[in-house]
Amino acid sequence: MSIPNQLSMHDLAQFFTNGYFRFVQPNGPEVVDRVLAAANRLRAAYPNGFDHSEGFGSTKMLPRTTPPLPNDRAPTLIYHNAGFIEPDLFLPLQNPAVYETIERVVGRDFYLSNVWLQV
Repeated sequence: MSIPNQLSMHDLAQFFTNGYFRFVQPNGPEVVDRVLAAANRLRAAYPNGFDHSEGFGSTKMLPRTTPPLPNDRAPTLIYHNAGFIEPDLFLPLQNPAVYETIERVVGRDFYLSNVWLQV
């Protein structure tokens, strides 16, 4: 589903059914390039993701020493609280369409305290 500048009731219903939105180029190539560069820097600096043995909400961002296994609790690379290390991951929020969509789904007076990257 593609989301234009305004979210229709149908789009919102599709979100609750499918669990995601697909924005069609909500940001220019320079923003996408900066977000991808930030993600690539994280992956290069922490090739196995972060250790989340203390829980996913832990503020300790320690490097994981081994790659995740298929039968692990989280078998993907997880970079929790990644926005503290790579603030460029927040750049898509500067787009009014993205911000307004979040506001429409979660309501006004929200704040995002951080962002995760999962590979």
